[in-house]
Amino acid sequence: MLQKRIKVDTANITLGMFVAQLDRSWLETPFIERGFVVSKVDQIELLRKFCRHVYVDVGRSAIVEKEILSAHKRSAEVRDPFTDTFILDRRALRANRANRGMRGVVRFLQRLKPARRDEGESTVSTRDEAPAAAAAFGMACEHMREVLAGVKKGRQPNIENLKGAVIPMVDSVMRNPSAQIAAVIV
Repeated sequence: MLQKRIKVDTANITLGMFVAQLDRSWLETPFIERGFVVSKVDQIELLRKFCRHVYVDVGRSAIVEKEILSAHKRSAEVRDPFTDTFILDRRALRANRANRGMRGVVRFLQRLKPARRDEGESTVSTRDEAPAAAAAFGMACEHMREVLAGVKKGRQPNIENLKGAVIPMVDSVMRNPSAQIAAVIV
């Protein structure tokens, strides 16, 4: 007998669904059993915390296939928090967020007008600033990974730690904006 598994976003999981597979290894989650019927709201919250989507086994679920298919169709509609519109593909949402990431920060930093500097004047050559710009960008990325990992675990972000990552980037942009842009694009 063939199993019919349907991909469902964790935002659309309901009681009675049989979760047969996760979007990650079972070992990365607090679930002891591999495959279970969702019978408690706590289970739904844990699934939402650890997974983006799951695969629901239609034959082993306590609800009808029509409800599972409805949850699957709702999974395709993802609200974009930046524009407050619906996007029908999660990949489009991720691309939209990526475009607003570090490049957006660099664009913002470029708009800052230094007090004692003529527009477009660099105090250091791009060649001399490039290594410092790349190091500042790498450090900022590493700090962001740590912050996001902490947020996923429920911790508050350390603002002082983030300032320590952003200040070298700002300093680099102030010395030579082109070097920081080259570090971000490469």
